[in-house]
Amino acid sequence: MSDPINKMFRDDLDGWAEVSDRLRIWDYVDNFTYLVPHPNLRVLGPNLRYYADHSVKGIFNEVVVQPDRPGFAELKLWLLGQLMWNLDQDEEVLIEDFVRGYYGPAADSILAYLKAIHDAVEATDDHLGLSSPPDADFLSWSTLSEGWKHLSAAEEAVADDPELRKRVRLQWIPVWFTFMFRWDDLLAEAKGANGSWPFDGTQLDLHADLVELAAEHDLNLKGRSSPIAF
Repeated sequence: MSDPINKMFRDDLDGWAEVSDRLRIWDYVDNFTYLVPHPNLRVLGPNLRYYADHSVKGIFNEVVVQPDRPGFAELKLWLLGQLMWNLDQDEEVLIEDFVRGYYGPAADSILAYLKAIHDAVEATDDHLGLSSPPDADFLSWSTLSEGWKHLSAAEEAVADDPELRKRVRLQWIPVWFTFMFRWDDLLAEAKGANGSWPFDGTQLDLHADLVELAAEHDLNLKGRSSPIAF
């Protein structure tokens, strides 16, 4: 909320606060268009505190809660719930607490993945919205390849636990989706960086693998915006 891009909304909020001390907000904290990484965990706490300091008494945070949908919805909902009960809590402590409890031995790799994608978006001028596109600057080859390394390690850490392995593999989908969506551009970036391409086969092969992975979680990709229709 403190970013200059949000000045118009801040001005509106200040105007409403002058005439009411019972403001309510409906906020979107997810990507509702593309199945790409959406690293906004670090702004949730500061934004809630900003609202609380500006006469907001209630907030509805809309997160896509379809069962087995990727994007760390469970983490976001838990974090938001904890902070709305007590804004004095440290969100970094809360995030680590949830990840260690929910992903078990894969926690270190999941935390490394979250750090990588959050650091990446903070290093760009990207501003996440409810329809942030797959070609956002932070979704570069270097970010995605590092993220995939951590997610692969996460699966290896829980290979013998079917439930934890399923939870980890769910979070593969946004990374695979972005690789598939931007196949040619990312392949060119990888070659330019002398990077090791993580997938065998073609874009069509990854598309098929993505459909199979989504089916493991009863996730229907039909109708999703994609260069290859689902």
